[in-house]
Amino acid sequence: MPRKAVIEYLSDISPLLATRYLEFLIAERQEESQAFHDRLAELYIRTTLNAKRDNKQEDIEEQYGKLLKFLDTTELYNVGRIYGIISSEGESIRVFITLFGSL
Repeated sequence: MPRKAVIEYLSDISPLLATRYLEFLIAERQEESQAFHDRLAELYIRTTLNAKRDNKQEDIEEQYGKLLKFLDTTELYNVGRIYGIISSEGESIRVFITLFGSL
């Protein structure tokens, strides 16, 4: 089954499953597709926002920490796309600093 289809299928079941699969692809399989890197960053953003909405502080810190580490350790994502997602959601300036630090 194509990786993109697997990611979409897992996203429909649970964003966390899709996140784990993408983490595996990127870390273990050295996947360099910008689309997959963008999707992982988007999932980190969405799961952070969901945790924030549900007032789950531990989940917020975990997902937000993963997002910041990811943005800081790879350059294989589209900065403009990630910036667009974050700015439309009104997220923290810390993420913007991390994004612009990679330009």
